[in-house]
Amino acid sequence: MATHEVPLSSSGAQPVEAAARESGAAGEAFLWELLGTVRYFSTPVWTILSATALTWIGWFPFLLFDTDWMGREIYGGEPNEGPNYDTGVRMGAIGLLLNSVVLGITSVLMERLCRKRGAGFVWGISNILMAVCFIAMLIVTYLANRIGYIGKELPPTGIVIAALTIFTVLGFPLAITYSVPYALVSTHIQSLGLGQGLSMGVLNLAIVFPQVLLFELSPISCFFCWMG
Repeated sequence: MATHEVPLSSSGAQPVEAAARESGAAGEAFLWELLGTVRYFSTPVWTILSATALTWIGWFPFLLFDTDWMGREIYGGEPNEGPNYDTGVRMGAIGLLLNSVVLGITSVLMERLCRKRGAGFVWGISNILMAVCFIAMLIVTYLANRIGYIGKELPPTGIVIAALTIFTVLGFPLAITYSVPYALVSTHIQSLGLGQGLSMGVLNLAIVFPQVLLFELSPISCFFCWMG
């Protein structure tokens, strides 16, 4: 509905300027039609989108600074200053590998888990687990500074295992965040009784909305991470 064929004039091809104007008008109409689908969002849809956006704001610093956290806070190194930072980054990469393994297993078992416990319950538990893991990262950082090995020697085995455990456990809520909120939005949109085309437009906008809000607020997240 957003594009249409441009008929040729009797003398041949339509002038380039006229074709460009019609193309621009079609693009503008498509944008307004897309934004107009917002009025079809029900309260549950807005709740899911807001929670998803906040969840992604929480995920953003971890996904961006996870290996850096391991190199700086756990191994006490600095980039291009000795081997500790590089060792920490490599260990963080191992943590991400374990994270991906748990994420893949969770993705395979997700349908069965959601059918048994309910998608909303699974999503809520995953968000709580995500928050607990992020708090655990603060605790591990505090313990690492309290022990006093930073700058002198490699971290104790217990600290490294705790950090890798956090990386591994976070694979479960990350897999849930990638899929369950959008499935919930799709379910609520289908219950509105809209046409197939409009339903797809609302669903696409629902998927884009949290990402747009994330990128709008990501500089704020980076600022607070840098201040921390």
